[in-house]
Amino acid sequence: MTKSRVFNIVLVCSISLNLLIVGAIIGRVAFHSFMGPPPLNWMMKDLDEETRDRMRTNFKDRASIVAPLRKEIRAAREEFKALLKEKELDEKASRAALARLREASMQYTSTLHEQMVSMLKDLEPEQRMRVSRFMMRPHPRPSLHSLPHSLPEKPVSRLKSTD
Repeated sequence: MTKSRVFNIVLVCSISLNLLIVGAIIGRVAFHSFMGPPPLNWMMKDLDEETRDRMRTNFKDRASIVAPLRKEIRAAREEFKALLKEKELDEKASRAALARLREASMQYTSTLHEQMVSMLKDLEPEQRMRVSRFMMRPHPRPSLHSLPHSLPEKPVSRLKSTD
């Protein structure tokens, strides 16, 4: 085999591998939900299979209530993000968008808490304690792959100069 033939084979393999990696990254970014999994799902991790099945049925029954709330949070975030992209910041509209986001988040959290309480009442005390470990711990910080997809091209100063 000649040197150029080996080089061409290595080049094709390298390009193929790079395309595979880039495709995996794009797929991960494009299909990864920013909000993550529904908060109630991770609570069941330490429960027995029978209890998990029963709770999954409850989740499915309650999904129609939670889905519109998650959709409202996403819409409020998008509204605020769109306002941030404008040349001049509309303070009144920004406050209104943040109020919408805050209200949607509170409604979502309140609904989840109500659902948790109604589901926890059907568990044994030991099972409730296992589930409470997940409910009471602080949530992890977002990882790099869950951050917004478009980062600033250059550093942005934190405060506007008042000079």
